[in-house]
Amino acid sequence: MYIGSHIKPIICEMAEKQGHSVMFTPPYHSDLQPIELIWAIIKGEVGKQYDVNTNFNDVLLRLNQPFNNLSNNVVKGCIQKTDSILNNMYVIQYEYTTMYNEIINDEINTTFESSNDEASAENIDTD
Repeated sequence: MYIGSHIKPIICEMAEKQGHSVMFTPPYHSDLQPIELIWAIIKGEVGKQYDVNTNFNDVLLRLNQPFNNLSNNVVKGCIQKTDSILNNMYVIQYEYTTMYNEIINDEINTTFESSNDEASAENIDTD
């Protein structure tokens, strides 16, 4: 616990010294990781070449070609896709939070008004 909350990875310190901010994605959300989309593309290309005679060296050689042929536009598209998913999540979270706060405020106001009505009723002199 202490290490995770008090010690930064060296790569984060290096990035911050260069003026960059490091942001981490939530765990178990591979859909927010552009590298996962790229890896899916690479695996698809390599997987198409698989046959019963494929060995580890074949796979290693076959990995190089799709990585070398990966265009900047594909990488950019993967980043834009994950950004789009993240933005949609943000909008949903914002709308949920806004709706939740409205419900809570309505409950507080209703409770406050109800207690004021009861207090007013108690102060009425029936004599």
